[in-house]
Amino acid sequence: MRSLPIVILMLTCTLSYAQMPTLKINGEKDNPVILEQVDITVAITGNIAATTMQLSFKNNGSRVLEGELTFPMPEGVTVSRYALDINGNMREAVPVSKARATEVFESIQHRNIDPGILEKVEGNNFRTRIFPLPVGGIRTIIIGYEEELQINKDHALQYYLPFNYAQAIPKFSLKTSIWGTNEKPVLLEQPDGSFNFSGYENIFTATMEKQNYRPVKPLLINLPKKLNTHENIIQPNTDGSAYFLINDFPATESRPRQWGNTIGLLWDVSLSGSKRDHQKEIELLDQLIGQKNNLTIALGLLNNTLSYGGTYKITNGDWSALRKKLEQLIYDGATDYSVLKLPVFVDKVLFSALDEILFSLMA
Repeated sequence: MRSLPIVILMLTCTLSYAQMPTLKINGEKDNPVILEQVDITVAITGNIAATTMQLSFKNNGSRVLEGELTFPMPEGVTVSRYALDINGNMREAVPVSKARATEVFESIQHRNIDPGILEKVEGNNFRTRIFPLPVGGIRTIIIGYEEELQINKDHALQYYLPFNYAQAIPKFSLKTSIWGTNEKPVLLEQPDGSFNFSGYENIFTATMEKQNYRPVKPLLINLPKKLNTHENIIQPNTDGSAYFLINDFPATESRPRQWGNTIGLLWDVSLSGSKRDHQKEIELLDQLIGQKNNLTIALGLLNNTLSYGGTYKITNGDWSALRKKLEQLIYDGATDYSVLKLPVFVDKVLFSALDEILFSLMA
């Protein structure tokens, strides 16, 4: 087998939940390639989960084949690893930009070498080509991704991994390790009754190994967190330094927002403010005004100084005068937050400032 370079495109992708990877064999009506072995490891440290899947495919056909593996990804993850076996050894990919990957890909093809490349295609699918698949031989691929777990309504971090394989897998293994937690993980769903967590100090692990097994039930884990607490995780480095991760779980209160009759609107008119999406800001402001219909808005203009932009009385949701004023603003200077003096006569203040944030509500 020829040695080949491997390139990976590092992209963030979104999907409601990951589906099963599928292997399409070019030029074959009946797929003679089977998924021979699946080894999955899940490592959760704090609120970061790293999932690694090692898939081995065996060609039971009578000729050398070429496969195209499509691998959908779950919501909010980042692909962090891609490897392909070359001459019996796993060859790790190199993360590069899309432009550089295209350049390397074309250069490799000109030398008549088959490149290994993981690329994002339509939707949130990732695709890689596996060639050659030798007669009676096995090819192995590793794909890993990382995600930030979110707190749910039960005050728990939640991890989800779907299983719905079409056929039984000759060799299947699943190992999950959870680090730096004081509460035992709760298995809401699991692929097999033998999969249970055992713990030592603040580390919990669960392992299962099966033969000729078809996993169909998902893995769903709740990691309970006590409110008004925090978790510290420290990992020593080889040079004597250390990495640390701190997660805080404050108790939060949710209540309906009550709009007053007089609102202050602070509008960032610095030069960098000209790069914001003002149309989206106008649309959002229109929705907020529509909730109240009758109110008064005092406009403040912020850059190096804080200046008065006028007071606008809005009746029956008509705020055309204020809209015209906002659309005609001139953006110049820097932003100096030290000049902010919130007016005492307003009930609420809307603040339009950052490129990524349309409005930040200030009580």
